[in-house]
Amino acid sequence: MKVVYRLLGVGSAECMIKIGEDRYTFYAGDVTNALGDILFALLRVNPLYPDGKYSPENNSATFRWDGEPEETEWGFRLIEGDRLLVTINHDHKIKLKTECSYQAFLEDILASAEQILEEYGILGFSEMWYGYGFPIESYLKLKYSQKHMSAFPLAEEDKSFKSDLTTEFKLLKEILKDDGSCEDLGK
Repeated sequence: MKVVYRLLGVGSAECMIKIGEDRYTFYAGDVTNALGDILFALLRVNPLYPDGKYSPENNSATFRWDGEPEETEWGFRLIEGDRLLVTINHDHKIKLKTECSYQAFLEDILASAEQILEEYGILGFSEMWYGYGFPIESYLKLKYSQKHMSAFPLAEEDKSFKSDLTTEFKLLKEILKDDGSCEDLGK
């Protein structure tokens, strides 16, 4: 399975899923937080984040993309270990129902998010997506969990939470080459 998410232009995106020779393409418009929704749903089913988002009893997440006039409903359910059940309904009909590796799906989506960061930047993404900011919180948590197989460390002090800005910047800096320019992350 191969998954690629990309912006098509201002306010338009697509997600292509290839399974063997079969290819499925779904579109989203800027009335939904498409990239944010997919990253947050992957975070929600990630068992490394037990802070109320994930629980074995509620190991699923759903979200909708409005493609103007198309509507696509996504469903993720972690079924056991690394296995992710992906269900996609398009205009109220099941278009795709498949099982895959959670880590492989996550790797492809994170690579797509990094390609978008490389091409548009954080503020440029917001302009391309009419005010929805780049989903940096979900991205950093998922990237950290992928790299370290643990939840992003948060310190709890005096009824507040603190994260390490250096760790956050290191994760973002990995996208950059040694000379400070962006790598070609396309596959």
